Amino acid sequence: MREVKNILVINESLSHNIGDRAIAGGLTAAINAVSGGQAKVHKFWLQKGIAVDDAALAVPAAGAGKSDSMSMQASYLYHTAWTGRYLLRLLRALGRIKQMDLAVFGGGSLIMDNRLQFPTAMYLLGLVLNRYKIPYAVSGVSLSGEISGPAAWLFRRFLAGACHVDMRDPISREKAQAQFGVHVAPGSDYAFCLPALPAPSPAPEYDLLLNVTSAVSERAAYRDFLQRMLSAFQDKKILLATTGDVGDELLTAELYAEYQRDGLQVCYAKSYAEYCSAVARARQVVASRLHSGILAVAMATPTSIVNVGYKQKGFFKGIGLERCVVDYTAPVSALSEAWVPISANERAAIAETQQAICLKNIGKLVGRV
Repeated sequence: MREVKNILVINESLSHNIGDRAIAGGLTAAINAVSGGQAKVHKFWLQKGIAVDDAALAVPAAGAGKSDSMSMQASYLYHTAWTGRYLLRLLRALGRIKQMDLAVFGGGSLIMDNRLQFPTAMYLLGLVLNRYKIPYAVSGVSLSGEISGPAAWLFRRFLAGACHVDMRDPISREKAQAQFGVHVAPGSDYAFCLPALPAPSPAPEYDLLLNVTSAVSERAAYRDFLQRMLSAFQDKKILLATTGDVGDELLTAELYAEYQRDGLQVCYAKSYAEYCSAVARARQVVASRLHSGILAVAMATPTSIVNVGYKQKGFFKGIGLERCVVDYTAPVSALSEAWVPISANERAAIAETQQAICLKNIGKLVGRV
């Protein structure tokens, strides 16, 4: 009988965000698929530095707390205290970590801007894994925001110690190779590996699922876009949908109160299963959050994504769907161009290709331990 491999998966599996949970679920499914059942997946919440009980995954985490800007001095004091607490949690988890054969950091936007929590956590975990000669890989991730100063130094050191790095979009790969000097292989998003996604309904209940985000720099212009959408399609059945973020839900509630009418409904999805069920009942999807778009594409639903950040545009460009990216400052009529050209067969082929990329990368990693 083959020996079971212990694989530590490090990501945001207990995030309130559906996208993070979809990635975590897809990565676990991918490991199980390529290992033939000969791998035991252990989950670790990167942000909190704690092991994840599988039972906890069934309960959505609390929403994000209020984020206030701090002075430089207060920020460093907070980071010092946070680092000390994280080290204590790592020490408590050390016995479990030492039993691992492989660690995989992935996926999502783990390499992000200049806030120090993520790079510090990844650097500390990298040191521990190297100390016990446990290889670690970074897979299915992307860069998010500009990175400089201490954050860049920590990320560079962390990535240099990895046995494998792949990123899910060409913009991230190019930036990471130039800034951090590491080889970055092509990757994709592990949400494409989620098993048993529902099939689109042959008789859709909604003409349009409109996914809303509050994570956008030009909020007035984006809100104007949403208002123009609701006005232009006022004779259509529309489902406003969110994917777990509290800010998104507040904005959606405001829009619903302003435009409330017959045919306009709201879905505050708390799990990717609930969101996918909503997508299955829609004829078309206009997504703003990246994973609201990725899950719709994985289900072969006609999908366009609003260019609220380079992460959205970069990923869709990387999978051959650049023509489905919509500028929210453009006329609403431009959306028709994003819906028409992609056949169901092409969307299904894209989803299969992205899944194959993920399985190839994780298969190489599992096969080496």
